[in-house]
This record gives sequence, structure tokens and C-alpha cells, in this order.
Amino acid sequence: MLYLIKMELKEIYDAVTQTSLHKYLSSVGFHFNEVIQYGLRYNIDEDQLTSSLFRISNSVYYAGVCPCMQLEFGLYFNELLNLEYSYVVNVRAYIESVARVHKAATLVNVYKKTRDKGALSNGSIRLVAAYHKKDSSEGNGQQIVSAYGIMTLIDSLTDVVPDIRKHYDQLSEYLHGDLLSHKMSRKITYFQSLKQEPSNVIKNNKLIVNKLEVILQDDLEFLKNTTLVYSKRLKDSAIDKMEA
Repeated sequence: MLYLIKMELKEIYDAVTQTSLHKYLSSVGFHFNEVIQYGLRYNIDEDQLTSSLFRISNSVYYAGVCPCMQLEFGLYFNELLNLEYSYVVNVRAYIESVARVHKAATLVNVYKKTRDKGALSNGSIRLVAAYHKKDSSEGNGQQIVSAYGIMTLIDSLTDVVPDIRKHYDQLSEYLHGDLLSHKMSRKITYFQSLKQEPSNVIKNNKLIVNKLEVILQDDLEFLKNTTLVYSKRLKDSAIDKMEA
């Protein structure tokens, strides 16, 4: 029995890892890791633009690419087993991760238009900071830099998905609604399962997931092209060392 379960899990793993999206995330993740390694290896503190892109690459890799790769497994598995509640949890987290990447892409896009390194630097710092209340301050009275609130990140997606806030709120209501809402959702799920019908909740949310996957790839490709110079420098330095 355990063997069969392991075989089925392996089939799920293989199915997800062979998708074009998963392969792309793996490839682009490798690129951002190279940019991060470049920033760790060389002194970039005095270069405001490089420091900003280093922070952005960290945020995109650790809080964007890596979570999305794991969430793809969750989305596939929950859809396969018709587990709508778990699916919604994954969709909500997916929106948040894609929104973080999109915010990073927006910061870079604005910089390319304005050439304002200060604004890019401030935005990149907020991308990697922890969230604090507005009145938070350190012991010496200095104001602590706070991360973007999650709703600020999600609202950044409105230029590509105008109703994203409405959709996110609906997911939140589904997960955190009152008792009556939960009862109705569970009953609908139960009767659909008796009829062996696919979940309407999963079917409807899959549409937004498909949109987000396209947006995610577009944003990552834009950021990858913006930071290619750093991964190239890292590779060139490695070649120089080998030839020395």
C-alpha cells in the first residue's frame, strides 16, 4: 500500500516538474541565484543601482520563484483530488507571491522611465524588509523601514488584472467568512462530490491561476533581462579564474 502511494506521489511529482512553467521557474531561479551570488561575492554597497537589483533578485527568488514552484505542486494535487478548500489556500498564496514579483517588476520599470535610483533603492529595501506598523521605531527613536503591506502588493497587479482585489477579497471571505458561509460551501462541495462533479470553486479559480502564471513568466523574463549583466559577470569571473 505504501509502495503504491509512493508511486502515485512520484507520478504527481513527475507531472508537475515536466510542465513548461515548472521548467521555466527552475531555469530563471538559477539565474537569480547567480545574481545573488554576484552580490555576495563582490563589494556592491557603494553602487546604488546594483545594490537595489541585488535586493530585488533576493526578493524575487526567495519570496517569488521558490514559493511558486511549491505552490504549483499544491494546486495540481488539490485539483486532482478535488480538495477545494486547500486549493483556495494555495490560490490565495499564489496571488501574494506573484504580486511580490510584479511589484519588483513595476519598481524596475518605473526606474527605467525616471532613472530615479533613490526611489528604486527605497522600493527594493521595502521589498526585503519585515512589515511593521507605521508608528514602529527602534530604541534610538529612528523610524524602522517597513515592508509593503500585502494589499499594497496585490493592488500593484491591478494594471494587469483590474479585478484582482475583488478576487482576493472573495478568497479571503471563503476562508475566513462566518459560519453560515462555511456551512453553505461545505454543503455545495458535498453534493458536487456525490454527483462526482468537479468543484465549481476550483474551476473558477483556475482561470485566475492561468492568468497569474502568464503574468509571472512575463515579469520574471523582464527582470531576468534587466539583471543579465550580473550573471554574465559572475560567469566571466569564473572563466578567468579557470584560465589563470
